[in-house]
Amino acid sequence: QAILAQVDCVLVPGHIFVADRPAMVDSEKAAQRELQRLRKLPENQVCPNCLKEDRIGFKGVCMVFKTFICNDCKSAHQSFSHRTKSVDMSVWKMEEVKVLDERNGGGNRVALQHWLACVPEGERPNKD
Repeated sequence: QAILAQVDCVLVPGHIFVADRPAMVDSEKAAQRELQRLRKLPENQVCPNCLKEDRIGFKGVCMVFKTFICNDCKSAHQSFSHRTKSVDMSVWKMEEVKVLDERNGGGNRVALQHWLACVPEGERPNKD
């Protein structure tokens, strides 16, 4: 059951559109806080695909690989039909956020260790 937090009205000549938005429940707020904490960890501020750095943390997540990724790499993952989510624009459940934690096999450091374990050093992605 949704709790109405606010009502937005969009005025178009001759029409009025009203959009009801449910309030964020406590569990969603907790999930969002934990997601923000994880994205700001130093190991998650380097895209595991292209090694681009973001001091604030990336706003894209590849759910298949449980990684925080830059916008360019998010688009590439989407082109392969990998499920991606936005940190800010998506609704997150705590179960989804927990899988991104390194303790549960998620995060960029774990992904790099797992997926690049057998790749020779000279063939790994680099910043250039």
